[in-house]
Amino acid sequence: IKSAPDFAQPLLKQLFLLYDVDNLKAILRGIQIGESWDKIRFMLFPMEDFPTLSYERMISAGHIEGAIEVTRQTTYYRVLSLALPRYRAEKSLFPLEVALDLNYWQVVWQLVNALPGQDKEIAKKIIGMFIDKNNLTWAARYRLFHHLSEEEIINYTLPFGYKIDDTIIRAIATGKDLKEVVMNVYPPIAPMLEVGGIDVHELPIIEITLNRMILSTCRSSFIGTTFNIGFLLAFLFLLEIEIQDLTLLIEAKSLG
Repeated sequence: IKSAPDFAQPLLKQLFLLYDVDNLKAILRGIQIGESWDKIRFMLFPMEDFPTLSYERMISAGHIEGAIEVTRQTTYYRVLSLALPRYRAEKSLFPLEVALDLNYWQVVWQLVNALPGQDKEIAKKIIGMFIDKNNLTWAARYRLFHHLSEEEIINYTLPFGYKIDDTIIRAIATGKDLKEVVMNVYPPIAPMLEVGGIDVHELPIIEITLNRMILSTCRSSFIGTTFNIGFLLAFLFLLEIEIQDLTLLIEAKSLG
């Protein structure tokens, strides 16, 4: 972040805050199941000297409402407060976690659009493809596993991305054939899908295929001029994918 051009730093800082969001989710889950700070602290990403939340104070609050109150002076407070009534009604962290995710990516997209010229277009492609992957898989999971209504699915997804827009999200929300939906926007995925509705077994295929497309896009950012934000974003996303692959290999070995 420190060595990046001034115009790129706000976006890079926001991307780093994804670890803060993940830590916040871990804290809320820990409170929900009554875990101690001594156990939860080992599950958190180390933020080092980056300003962050008082995680230990949140755990000490002992309940979700009290933990949210600790965030009052941060940008998370309003997001969590708006989702709090639904949490109380459902006794589930799902509304709080979705609210955090949506707010995080909305801020990312605002910062992408604030970039100058070519950098904006490059960032829109790399980050937009990642948002597309999230949107497709979120919408499908909301329908398959959470049985949310069309309106709820639309509210719990993002209205922007690289190729995925409201029209496609609405099509998934209404149960339209997934193969038909993605045929025009991401042709490489379509041959792997069955015709007819959304199948639970197709979600991993979509996620893996889109990850490989993102991987390819990131690698192409190292070819030609590197004096743009694509070089920085590609490095970060490739590193993240590499960590996911290592985690997958460890889990696969443990399962034999």
